[in-house]
Amino acid sequence: MRTHPQHWSRAYFRLGTNCDSVDNNLCESFNKWIVEARFYPIITMLETIRRKVMVRIQEQRAKSERWMGRICPNILKKLNAYIKLSGYCHAISNGADKFEVRHWDHRFTVDLQERTCSCRYWQLSGLPCCHAISSIYFKTGSLENFIADCYSVDSFKLTYNYCLEPVEGQDSWPTSDRPKLKAPGYIKMPGRPKIERRREPHEQPKATKMSRVGTVIRCQKCKGVGHNRSSCKKRSATAAASGGQSATVPPAPAPSAPPTLPLSSTNQSTNNSKRKVPSQTASQKSVGTATVTKKVNSFCHKLYNIELLDIII
Repeated sequence: MRTHPQHWSRAYFRLGTNCDSVDNNLCESFNKWIVEARFYPIITMLETIRRKVMVRIQEQRAKSERWMGRICPNILKKLNAYIKLSGYCHAISNGADKFEVRHWDHRFTVDLQERTCSCRYWQLSGLPCCHAISSIYFKTGSLENFIADCYSVDSFKLTYNYCLEPVEGQDSWPTSDRPKLKAPGYIKMPGRPKIERRREPHEQPKATKMSRVGTVIRCQKCKGVGHNRSSCKKRSATAAASGGQSATVPPAPAPSAPPTLPLSSTNQSTNNSKRKVPSQTASQKSVGTATVTKKVNSFCHKLYNIELLDIII
């Protein structure tokens, strides 16, 4: 384990902080909120962030004026989920605002005066857990008195009580006697510029492939769902049937070469010394050999009155 559990586990959180968040979404949200202003020069960037903060304070003040209850609406939505879970809890009282709550196969102890529960969620977040809610409903029907004051509408209004003052444009600002600042020279680094932030060594790398969870695979062969063309049973059955038919068909006989007549060594050496001619087919070679043999026989018969075959024999 690269990171010690005391940095992310609720078991090591300090009681009374009224925060059960184990992630860093607040900084990530603010970083995304000002991502457009970060590309501006320093003065323009600060002015853009100041204007955005001024608008947000005004919007939050106007929103809080429309709330009627004591607790903020988003906290009530989160509390409603625990109210539903409290229906599976059974609480018994000892008569001194202490309760023993059975939740499925587990049992917890709740103290309404100290506002504690043995599951420690009430002490960590400031919101009563499902075990405390079942105990509160055993005694009374109001939850507002058992919620931390930081979740009240009055605390929300105090957060946005101070407003930013409007500022005139840069043309109306006083001019300083000091020398003007010069921007540093641009240095082009090798490679493509990085857009994403650097991740810590303990953080997981960003996913490069899209998850295929929930996608439906359809076969192009049988149009079925759940397999593809390579694993289709219909395709394997067709290949097996075609393989059986090809095994029963006898192979075709190879064509036999036509017979040729032998030539004398003199004729062979003469033919070898001549220039090579292009290759011919088997039928053309047999016809040419028979014609040459016939001419040689007629020539020898005229001169020596013998046949070429007699010479060879």
